[in-house]
Amino acid sequence: MFFGQQARDLYLEDPDFVYYVKSPKSFLGTLQLREAQLVMFEDIVCAMMANVKRRAEAHLQQEVAETVIGRPVNFNNRGGEQSNIQAEGILRRAATRAGFKHIEFQFEPVAAGLDFESGLTEEQNVLVVDIGGGTSDCSMIRMGPQWLQKKDRSETLLGHAGRSVGGNNLDIAIAFQRFMPEFGKDGQTVSGTTLPSMAFWNPVATNDVNAQRSFYSYENLDALKQLKIEARHPEKIARLIQVYQKSLGHLVVGRLKKPRLPCRMRNSVPPALTC
Repeated sequence: MFFGQQARDLYLEDPDFVYYVKSPKSFLGTLQLREAQLVMFEDIVCAMMANVKRRAEAHLQQEVAETVIGRPVNFNNRGGEQSNIQAEGILRRAATRAGFKHIEFQFEPVAAGLDFESGLTEEQNVLVVDIGGGTSDCSMIRMGPQWLQKKDRSETLLGHAGRSVGGNNLDIAIAFQRFMPEFGKDGQTVSGTTLPSMAFWNPVATNDVNAQRSFYSYENLDALKQLKIEARHPEKIARLIQVYQKSLGHLVVGRLKKPRLPCRMRNSVPPALTC
């Protein structure tokens, strides 16, 4: 198992023989998953946490037994609190298996806000907006130097809101609208009817477990071959079949190159990485 840029490079080099999972947190709140899928996601998250723990301990030269895990306000819009309970349970079990003994959770925008607060000289009401790969969250927090040393911040956390929409959704939408016409989207059959859009949405919906399962199912290959026979431009459907055969959905979405932001370490307690 590989992580980060090394994992992405390996997948782009040889997608046929790599199972690539991008932002597994996006899947954790999906309800009605099979037991095997839940176990797989827990294993993946556990491996990621164990990797972080191992690297942190090597850097600090001491055991790291406590962790605060950032979480979105809502893991999944449709599942509500049931999704949040499922996802947090997966994270807690994974962290325990990875070797952490004391585990706490914090909303991601609150964690970012508390770091920002360390530089304030007067009290303010601050709206913190955290737009990530799979979720976008907001927290309204009362901040100021008088709150810095207080452990109970419940009266300063004024409100939270979150949606399971993030940068990945934008990538997927652009890939669907701009790339998938080259694979047959918006095309027609020889009889003049429009090709079904779901056949072109599922391969790029890389943050939707059910969409990915549907596209890469054995039954779908027969459906794609039949679509190729019926399509007015069968050569485009042939490209879509290649996406299926070589598991190229992530690669198609990954063609949307983003600029890399410079990162720097800040001298804070605990140390923080700002990008």
